[in-house]
Amino acid sequence: QKDATIEGSVVFKTAVSAQQTKREIFPDMLLKIPIGLPYDSTTHSNRIDMKQNISVHITSVGLNFRDVLVALGMYPSSIDRSNIGSDFSGYVRASTHSDFMVGDRVFGQSRGVFREQILVSPQQICHVPPNLTMEEASGIPTVFLTALYCIRCLPKDLTKSLLLHSASGGLGLAVVQLARKAGLHTVTTAGSPYKRGFL
Repeated sequence: QKDATIEGSVVFKTAVSAQQTKREIFPDMLLKIPIGLPYDSTTHSNRIDMKQNISVHITSVGLNFRDVLVALGMYPSSIDRSNIGSDFSGYVRASTHSDFMVGDRVFGQSRGVFREQILVSPQQICHVPPNLTMEEASGIPTVFLTALYCIRCLPKDLTKSLLLHSASGGLGLAVVQLARKAGLHTVTTAGSPYKRGFL
């Protein structure tokens, strides 16, 4: 939950259940994530052709569970806290690619997107459909690309139904939608009556 904005940073306070607090799994803590950082090409692992660069002014960022783990220092990789965020939406500020014009609404994936602007290649972004808000678009890339990969890797001649655990999360909801579109029957589980009712 957003707690305050201080000197160009957003301060988040971790929300823990009474049971977690009782067992002292996570102490009550403040987590400070810097935003509005200038573009830094060292945060991008891929080399982009300078003739194909697109500058995007970021307006919304999707937060995935991986980002939470990185922020808490629990993710098993070298990603540091300044490199949090992979899903974003925003407006094209400059482009050398004919498919993307200045002012276009776009969404996509990159690394370290908690900043004001980034440089991406055209393969990393798509136009935001007119029926989606920028906030909605920024929540799509990781979960739907993962779900699409999973659905496409299923043996089509053997798979008629899917069992999805914890299906009320972002990935589960994306899989349910794509599975139904593919004509598959879905059986889901969720951890609370509220979540099961939502499903």
